[in-house]
Amino acid sequence: MNSSTILRKNLKPYIVSVDYNGAVVGPEEIKQIINGNEHTAKKIKGFRLISYEDKKAHKHLMIAIELHQGQTMTKARTVALLDGIVEQLKLMNLDFKQAYNTALLKPEIKVYSSEEGIFDQAHQKLKNDYVWNIDYERARKERIVS
Repeated sequence: MNSSTILRKNLKPYIVSVDYNGAVVGPEEIKQIINGNEHTAKKIKGFRLISYEDKKAHKHLMIAIELHQGQTMTKARTVALLDGIVEQLKLMNLDFKQAYNTALLKPEIKVYSSEEGIFDQAHQKLKNDYVWNIDYERARKERIVS
């Protein structure tokens, strides 16, 4: 068990961060970056940091964004959002900067409409679920990979 896991009595461990090429990335960093951009913050309802495996067991980092009802985001704006998040993470988290510079697989972003995909009713919980560490089968089931 690593430092990104909190043990709760009689419950599964609660994961509070993801590993990206050896760097620890937490949801609080992403939240600060999103909320730091007023235009973007108005559009975004929520997010998830997802560490997932592909078919060859390579680890990927995805930032899944849920938009507020009626909001949209163009492909160009989505790419700009990812670029902004990555640049801010490199400033805030020097381990991430080093990991990013040496990683073969760069972070990804996927934008969902309100309450769709991994943000639909079936995935709703009492507390926000900001972090997922999932294997290939779960990534396929959630339509993160094909």
